[in-house]
Amino acid sequence: MSLLDTASLIVTPNGYKEGKLYSVIPSDGSGDLSVVRATTATRVNSAGLVELVPYNLLTYSEQFDNADWGKEFTTITANNITAPNGTATADRLNLGSGTEQKFIYQAESQNGTYTQSVYLKKGTHTFFQLAVGGDVNPYCNFDLTNGTYSAFGSTATITNVSDGWYRCTMTYTTTTGTYVYIFAVDSLSSARTASTSSTGNYYVWGAQLVEGSTAKDYQKTETRLNIPRLDYSNGTCPSLLVEPQRTNRLTYSSSFDNAAWTIFNCIVTANSVISPSGIQDGDTLTSTNSGAGFYQALSVASGVYTISVYAKKGTKNWLSFVDVAGANYRCWFNLDTGTLGTVTNGTATIEDAGNGWWRCTYTSSTSLSGNYYQLAIAETDNSVTLTSNGTIFVWGAQMEVGSYATSYIPTTSASVTRNADVISKTGISSLIGQTEGTIFGEFEVLPQKNDSMLCLIRDLAGGLYGDFFFIRASLGVPAVSVRQGDTTYVAINGATALSEGYHKFAFAYKQNDFAFYVDGQLIGTDTSGNVPTCNEIYLGQYVDGFDREVSKKSFALWKTRLTNTQLSQLTSI
Repeated sequence: MSLLDTASLIVTPNGYKEGKLYSVIPSDGSGDLSVVRATTATRVNSAGLVELVPYNLLTYSEQFDNADWGKEFTTITANNITAPNGTATADRLNLGSGTEQKFIYQAESQNGTYTQSVYLKKGTHTFFQLAVGGDVNPYCNFDLTNGTYSAFGSTATITNVSDGWYRCTMTYTTTTGTYVYIFAVDSLSSARTASTSSTGNYYVWGAQLVEGSTAKDYQKTETRLNIPRLDYSNGTCPSLLVEPQRTNRLTYSSSFDNAAWTIFNCIVTANSVISPSGIQDGDTLTSTNSGAGFYQALSVASGVYTISVYAKKGTKNWLSFVDVAGANYRCWFNLDTGTLGTVTNGTATIEDAGNGWWRCTYTSSTSLSGNYYQLAIAETDNSVTLTSNGTIFVWGAQMEVGSYATSYIPTTSASVTRNADVISKTGISSLIGQTEGTIFGEFEVLPQKNDSMLCLIRDLAGGLYGDFFFIRASLGVPAVSVRQGDTTYVAINGATALSEGYHKFAFAYKQNDFAFYVDGQLIGTDTSGNVPTCNEIYLGQYVDGFDREVSKKSFALWKTRLTNTQLSQLTSI
């Protein structure tokens, strides 16, 4: 039996559903963590692309009786037949008796290239139509008897997925899309949003709308707001991304041709290049004179701000961020080599985003005295002038309050706030060692961050903050604390900051017997202290309620105090 087999709780970024992250041990659901964010968010997927979580833009994708789906001269019989995935979750759509437009729909604003898809099965009705509300052309009719289609202003597919089910898809480009429609029609040649006198029924399951020209694997949704983010930023194995609340202050964050952006001495060619999202929504900036770039004027209060943008070299290699109030706050990025140039009065990073793209970030530790930064095409390091005209590519601009850039927050006409990820489990005292135990986790340490929190384990009955354990890295320095309210029982702190990247932490506790290990090395021990009883677990959160970012690969508990030798082995694997 391995050491992991004796754990009382093991959580890895693996199985999940909306609002839930499954535990590996126990497997009966008693260790599953709840996931609350109440907003959508982005992640880097397994293909290295930045995508929305979830990428299915429709809500309640299998629950057509839900109020998010409008019904016109139709009714829904929920969970009436076996769906393509083998579950009894497919709905029957019953057509009214009159001669009207008979359809279901969901509101969804669209501007760009999209792909609708839905699984349909013939009942007593054969012909169906996918259409876009607010646009006069993109629609497609489908024949569920012969498995054929007829597309208008769009491209389409129809795929037999067995037992009479077809996955019907339609890809189109729109600037005015407002709804997703599923119509009953009379033939493959029916007009857009046509009326029908047909009665009867058909079966529907798994509706999806995604950005881009690929349908993607079907993704079930409910509210869309509480899906955990399995992020692949650091390689082929995912980590659980837990971030604090942040707001992107910039509007039209990937539409640099919009009037929200002031463009000087250059022109923007919109949607001209494949961006880090894998979609052709990146923009080309072409200079027309020396000193070419773009900005948004923002009125901001004093504080620490981080501005970021994805950029790729064209015929020019350099991008600059410059505070328009003067030369005090500025930096340069080499888009050819992926290296930093001059950085003044702040900190900067440049991170590989794949396919020649780099995420360029700059953090200023003082107020933005000029109220905004301009981003400019540069000829060389520490220069804002050009000797000849040229191009760079840009996508995904963001300005947020904080000392580092968080995951990209897309915006259109208004700023957007991504809420904090809250990954937790309450009423879990049976899986936490109450008199002795061990806490283990592997998570990312970034020395520039004030706190990277692995976990908080607590019981609020002990006062304002309750009784609790926590493990964290503060500015890269590992630390563990055991407290009861304002009384500290145990505090073990490292002497130096860890290197940037993933590290393995293990903390063992027992009355007057505590030890803390990181990456196989003993950080410290304590032979005097009490053990608090706890019944709640939070990943990436502290007792003050503020969330600290953590990219986590694993988390585990034991109800026994492992030996120091075992702690060393566990953190060396």
